[in-house]
Amino acid sequence: TVGYPFTPPPRPRPHNRLNTTTIITPNPSAPDILRALYPAITMSKEDQIRDELNQQYGYDGQINERIHHFPDDFEILEELSIPIQLFDFTPGSKKRLWANQAFLQPSNQSLEKFREFDLNTNLSEAMNKFAGGLYETVQVKMQTCRHVKTTYPGGKPTTNFEIFRPVQVIHRHTAAGNDYTPGEEAKKNMMLIQLIPITANAKEDDLKRAHELIYYADVLATIVLATSRTVAYGNYKSRAYYSTHVDRMATEERQIALEDILDTCLWPTLNERQNAIQEIEKLELSSPPFQTECRKRPQKGATSGKEVWHRMVFIPCTDVVSGEAAFFINEYDISQLKEVQKDLQAANEAQNAYVAGLSHELRTPLNGMVGLSDVVMQDATCPAALKKKIQVIRTSGIRLSLLVDDILDAASSKRNTLVVKHEKVSIHDTMESVADIV
Repeated sequence: TVGYPFTPPPRPRPHNRLNTTTIITPNPSAPDILRALYPAITMSKEDQIRDELNQQYGYDGQINERIHHFPDDFEILEELSIPIQLFDFTPGSKKRLWANQAFLQPSNQSLEKFREFDLNTNLSEAMNKFAGGLYETVQVKMQTCRHVKTTYPGGKPTTNFEIFRPVQVIHRHTAAGNDYTPGEEAKKNMMLIQLIPITANAKEDDLKRAHELIYYADVLATIVLATSRTVAYGNYKSRAYYSTHVDRMATEERQIALEDILDTCLWPTLNERQNAIQEIEKLELSSPPFQTECRKRPQKGATSGKEVWHRMVFIPCTDVVSGEAAFFINEYDISQLKEVQKDLQAANEAQNAYVAGLSHELRTPLNGMVGLSDVVMQDATCPAALKKKIQVIRTSGIRLSLLVDDILDAASSKRNTLVVKHEKVSIHDTMESVADIV
């Protein structure tokens, strides 16, 4: 299958084993579709549902190869207690075709009412996107999709292992093509949806809640396997982000990798990108997390012009499913923080420029006062009593000039350009000048 952003995103599934055991043994006289769907198996855990059914029994191939007649071949499925539905997700003409009683009875819904629901107008944008992904994967590529889904019939949560599998169906439809009733016979790829209930204990309920919490958390959470450097899991926000920011053409034949994630960053230099990769590769379980901040590439077609910044935290861990070395990537959107920091820096620079200009304007008249006082003090015709008063004016002017210098020093300290000079000071002269002013 394609990397996770381009297939319908699966719900998070608990990694522990389920405790329940269910035996499904179809009647030997049942049609091929029932024997293909449910060979005699024991489902003791979620992995067995996926692996034993698909790999050991190869039932996906059996269903895909056989052509089924609608509705005759589906009548036997009415006997099963597992909910089953038949859908056609062809864009523009999506239809609910059929459901067995195991699906209809819990909601007191008739088959006619089930089929009346208009999928083309009543689905949200997110569900339309999800249905489009299912159509491409199941009905076009003839691949099977699986994920865990929690529903709330009657307000009570029910967790099901949901399987979307392709089936080739011969049906009869009217000339208008708006129903599946007697008329021209045609063959078409459809989608069979099975809901296999999963029971869990209290511990598993906690795990499901934890997965729900992570899945919908307001942070991009991604698990990357260290050896293959491919993405093993991503929560909803991670998938939504990278499905629009990673080059789809480049990942159609492979899973998204660490390099794809790093390529969404605008690195100032290649060396900084390489240094980040080296730090990530050095991560071990005992290592502290590696953290970096980077500006993200804008999404194609974006017109806002705003810079997007993420803080990326790489945390070493062990993948709970495969046991391989891995690492979490937690990404936080810090764009607003960067904007605030940028505004503060601009405000500080404006303040420093104002203080420097104000100090210059103050020093000019003070220098005139001190210079004129020196001229008067050197005038032999100036009386001694007047010279003493002028000396006080001169000393006060010098003191004001030193205060202006202190203001400049304060501004310089914010710019880290303050220079400290060590000089000898006469305490006698300082006290005398203070006494003259007083």
